Amino acid sequence: MKTLKLTINLLPKGAWGNNLSAILPKKDWDILRQACYKRAKNHCSVCGANDAELDAHEVWDFDVKTKTQALKDIVALCSACHGVKHYRNSERIGYEESAKRHFLKINECGEIVFAGHYAEAQALFEERNGVLRWKVRADLDKFGGTGIEVRERNIPIIINPYEGIDWVIVNHVRADGGQVPTEFFVGTDLGAKHTVLLLTFEETCDNNLPLKPEKKARYFLAKKNVAESARVFGCPLPPRIRSIAVNNYDGTIAVVSDYASKIEWLCGDKVVRTKYNIAGKFVTKFCVEDVEGVSVRFRLTGNGGQACSMDFRLIKAN
Repeated sequence: MKTLKLTINLLPKGAWGNNLSAILPKKDWDILRQACYKRAKNHCSVCGANDAELDAHEVWDFDVKTKTQALKDIVALCSACHGVKHYRNSERIGYEESAKRHFLKINECGEIVFAGHYAEAQALFEERNGVLRWKVRADLDKFGGTGIEVRERNIPIIINPYEGIDWVIVNHVRADGGQVPTEFFVGTDLGAKHTVLLLTFEETCDNNLPLKPEKKARYFLAKKNVAESARVFGCPLPPRIRSIAVNNYDGTIAVVSDYASKIEWLCGDKVVRTKYNIAGKFVTKFCVEDVEGVSVRFRLTGNGGQACSMDFRLIKAN
């Protein structure tokens, strides 16, 4: 098979945040970047272009068995060659055809060679995606970064208590006035893990819960839609969770909610982060990197009250 001068290198998802340009202080990355351009004599190391703005591209070796990524080189690339290296990103922003043409030109090959190489790159990408956390190994002295060290990142694995919930179905059932399994939701006003956010008005009365009308509205689900409760009782709606998604590649929890003006993330009883919402759908994301504790949870606050999540347990990555 023909040796390719320009190849596609797809970083596995678990390594997306491990690039030196992101984890090093800017002044340290600038030292490495400028040393890279100097070694290349301000030419692209692949196509030789010297009339274009250069990027410093990190070349990594990945070992799935040891879960390590080792820095092999930092090379100068023009934007066209860099776009081929990160071909999936070029696809995402609509430059895939331009990147493919550049690949064909530099490698002096046809579409079949490109298709075969890209398929191999994607297969390797999927295999490496089995690793959630990569240990970074980088001797920066070799690349002009004498004395610069890479700090080991601390991103625990998140155990999602809502794993397996189909939020599309949940919201569809809720919009149709149906019942959602009680274990899906918890509240704060009446206790921890037994309080259900979605009950009919009749069920609330049958349970003899000592609620004032404004509190009953929080547990009333009309046949038509949830907004009926605000009309019946004349009070604001409580916060409602539309979806929760955990991404264990980057250690984030994404929450989409309605009727919430604030979200607080708590580790134990300590609030570690707060974000505010002015109006409309509330979309937030929380990263557990460097969080000290065994679990986190969130609390939504709005004009109609509060809603609290279950605990997301945090486990140290191997």
